[in-house]
Formats: sequence, structure tokens, C-alpha cells
Amino acid sequence: MNISYNPQCSGPQEIQVSALIQSATDDASAWTQGHVECLQQEHRHLLKSFATLVDLVASKGMLTAPEVVHIANHYNADPDATFTP
Repeated sequence: MNISYNPQCSGPQEIQVSALIQSATDDASAWTQGHVECLQQEHRHLLKSFATLVDLVASKGMLTAPEVVHIANHYNADPDATFTP
């Protein structure tokens, strides 16, 4: 699937969704020094992206609260978890 968007630092682009996610993750470490720092930045970026994805899917009613807890803590799921306003 392709996406068209207008990044702040360049002109309009059309790119595959998977390529956009991959390049954004790789670019997360573009301004840091060293391999360990790059991996840390990429790790943080991936975690933020994954958390945003789970939140979005849950807000659309496609995940239950127990499923969200299970995704976050596969070893400590709570079948009685609920969403709160």
C-alpha cells in the first residue's frame, strides 16, 4: 500500500507504507554518534511506533482491554482489565 504525504523538511512524497516505517526508524538515529546510541534511538522509535499502533487499534474497538494487557505483558495478562475514560 502506498501513502502520499508532505514531510516538513522536503517536498511531497509517495512511498510504500512499509518503506516509510523502515526509513523513519532508520532515520531515528541519524543525528547520534556511535552504534550503541543509534540502536537505542531506533529501539525507542520502534517502541513509540508500536505503542501508537496498539493505542490506535484499541481506540477503534479492535482490541479489548485484556488483549492490550496481554500484548504489553504476555506473562501477566489480566482478563478483568477495562478501559477508563
